[in-house]
Order: sequence, then C-alpha cells, then structure tokens
Amino acid sequence: RPVLYRQAAMRYAGQEHTVTVPATAGTWTAAHLQRMINRFHRAHRHRYGFRLDAPVEVVRLHVTGVVMSERHLPAINVPMADLPPATLPAVAGAALPAAGGSGAGMRDGRRAGAEAAGGKLPGGVVARGALRGEMASGGAASGGILGGGSLASAALAEATLSARLGSRPCLLPGGWRDVPVYDRDRLPPGARLEGPVLIEEPATVTVVLPGQTVTVDVLGNLWIATGV
Repeated sequence: RPVLYRQAAMRYAGQEHTVTVPATAGTWTAAHLQRMINRFHRAHRHRYGFRLDAPVEVVRLHVTGVVMSERHLPAINVPMADLPPATLPAVAGAALPAAGGSGAGMRDGRRAGAEAAGGKLPGGVVARGALRGEMASGGAASGGILGGGSLASAALAEATLSARLGSRPCLLPGGWRDVPVYDRDRLPPGARLEGPVLIEEPATVTVVLPGQTVTVDVLGNLWIATGV
C-alpha cells in the first residue's frame, strides 16, 4: 500500500520563490489553512532569517506516493568515457537587445565605443551613437545608462533614467560609494547600465559591481558582463 506525502509550495504575495511545507490531508478547513500558514512562517524564517506580515499564497500542491518493494534493482555502471560530452544551449541573438550583436563581444564593444567618445553618463549609464555626440558637445544625462544612437536611443536613455529610484551608500571594494538604485520592473528592454548600480525588485536586489555592465533583454532578463 503506498504511503502518501502531501506538500504545499507557498510564498508571500509578491515573492517569486516558494517554500514547501507539509500539507494537511483530507478536506481543508480554516483551521487547517491557518496551521499551514504558521508552518510556512516558521519555515521561511528558518531558511531566510525573517518573516513578513503579508498575505500568503498557495502556489502548488504536491502529492508523492511511495511504495516499499522487496525487489532490488541491479546497479547500473556506465563508464564516463561512454557518456556524450555536455553541451550548453545556445542563446538566440533575438533574446538580446535589438541594438545588435550578442554576448561579451557586443557588451565590450559598446563599452569601448562609449568610453572612446567620452560617453559616460552619471550613475552608470553609457551613451552610444548620436547621444554620445550630444554629450561630447556639452550635453549630459544621468543614471549609469549605456544609450544608443538616434532619437530612439535618446528615448531609451530617458526611459532608463525614469526607472531610477535614487542612490544609496554601499560598501564596495575600495570603500563606501554612493550607488545609483533602479527599479527593475521599470527598466525598458535594451537598457544598459555600468556598475556600480543596484537593481531592486520586491524579492531581491541585483548588485552590479564596478567594472561590470548589465543589459536588459527583450524578456526582462538581466545579462551581466563581468569582464572575465
């Protein structure tokens, strides 16, 4: 006869990650749900060191059945030489900003072009193309943005700057620095920031260190070029 293990994946409203706790069997009552919520609070505090006074969501329910058997499966021994080489999936160029290029070469090329033209923007923003020309002739922007050319790139730089929340003292290698802070949900696709910057979201903060560059792709992923 199988032994059933019931579990619930739960999280605080607005979080991305879940914590799995034992779930009550049978029909749930308000008392059963409250016990599960209490388990979640304890498990979250144990794992992350804190709990929140926020609504709790049940994201998934799991039921695992385990059957004890008298049979013993034979051991399988596969020589390492017979295993196929591991490969990493290719990243499609379309998943990167439409400005062109991909990977470290694209990021390093943009950075080199911006720096050669003096296109550093305050707060980590880096300019390219026509926006670089404006800066070279006395124009300026702020926030650590790596912009592009033409009016479209100027609009991108403006949209990126609108995501800035302010700045915060941060202890970095070399001492304390005033670091720009951005709202991840408001960063547009194609935005590019040069560290140090902090990118906030409800569940975490992404730290981009000095010498690193972060790019937002069309899906909202953050690509960090470390220079290694």
